[in-house]
Amino acid sequence: MAVIKLYGRDKELSLLRSLREPFLAVIYGRRRIGKTALLTAFLEERGGLYFFVNPKKPPQALLHEYGEALRKHAGLPRYVKFDT
Repeated sequence: MAVIKLYGRDKELSLLRSLREPFLAVIYGRRRIGKTALLTAFLEERGGLYFFVNPKKPPQALLHEYGEALRKHAGLPRYVKFDT
C-alpha cells in the first residue's frame, strides 16, 4: 500500500481521532486539498473501509465491487452476496 503523507493536517486528523462512535463527520472544501487523503489516513488507523462510488459505473458493477471490498474488510464468507 502506498504511504500517504499529510502536510498541515494534524489539527483535522486530531479532531477526527477525538470523535466518539457513533459519529457523522462532514468533510468539505475546495478540490485537490487532501480531503480524501485525510479520510483514508484516518480510516486506515481505525480499520475502516473507504469505498469510492464512481457515478459513471453501472449500479451492478458498483454493488459487486462494494460486496467484494466489504467481504474482504469484514472477513465475510464467499457465499455472502449483495444483490440489491
